[in-house]
Amino acid sequence: MNNTEKTYRIERCGKNLPARMREYGFWIYPSGYIAPRASKSTSPYEKCPKREFGFFTISHMHAGHGHLWLGDGREFEVHPGDCIVVTPGMPNRFGGINGKGYIEDTCDFGGPAAVMMQRAGIIQSGLFPLDRKVRRLVPIIEYTLDPSVESQFTAVFKLQQLLMRIYEDSLTEKKENPMLETITQHINAYPQKWWTVSELAEICRMSTTHLRRLFLRKTGLSPKAYIDAIKMNLASSRLLNTDTGIREIALSLGYRNQYHFSCRFKTITGLSPRSYRSKSKPSPIG
Repeated sequence: MNNTEKTYRIERCGKNLPARMREYGFWIYPSGYIAPRASKSTSPYEKCPKREFGFFTISHMHAGHGHLWLGDGREFEVHPGDCIVVTPGMPNRFGGINGKGYIEDTCDFGGPAAVMMQRAGIIQSGLFPLDRKVRRLVPIIEYTLDPSVESQFTAVFKLQQLLMRIYEDSLTEKKENPMLETITQHINAYPQKWWTVSELAEICRMSTTHLRRLFLRKTGLSPKAYIDAIKMNLASSRLLNTDTGIREIALSLGYRNQYHFSCRFKTITGLSPRSYRSKSKPSPIG
């Protein structure tokens, strides 16, 4: 990003907001949607100018492939289900990449209560996982299309609930990442051990159900499959980088015998340990 590039300031007019919304201190600006399920597609990322908003915005991408740049130096690839939040004054660019659009549902909002949520750390600029299957902003947009004060308040309450959910999920994420790192360290430190789900859960002081969900969400694998994958990675490294015998490698990784290890290794890699070692090592010169 060129730091000398001009930053465009985009504002929203809130002159026609109901007085009760102003008194409440949190409002959603008119969206411009004709129908709640109508999608918006942003410009390609390379055509998006460096800009900042005079309001808060939340964008839920439900199709396409995008890229996000923020003025604090962070950059992200954006995938369906991801949610972008941008706070007032944060330079930003986002849009579709690789020939794909950035198809979004979006809400712009503001008010003193929103600023207080920002100061409390509840609303922050960034990329957050939201939902790949459900367009979470659509019900909110539906209420904003009804000009009645009751519908406007319902939209605001639903948006505040969604922002709280994003905040709480981000806190959980910060707690869970070190837990997964701790588990991985234990598995690598004792590669010969076959950890049970109960033992791993005890390390992190969580229930076995929570642990299974954590593994599935973070790695796409069950705890058992994750342990198996680590053992196979260690086996691959030892086959390539050492002359240790296959039997010794098998025993060091907790397998009952060489045959059991070889069958499992071939199932995972498609090659026997011996074939993997011979195919992956360079042939002698001369």
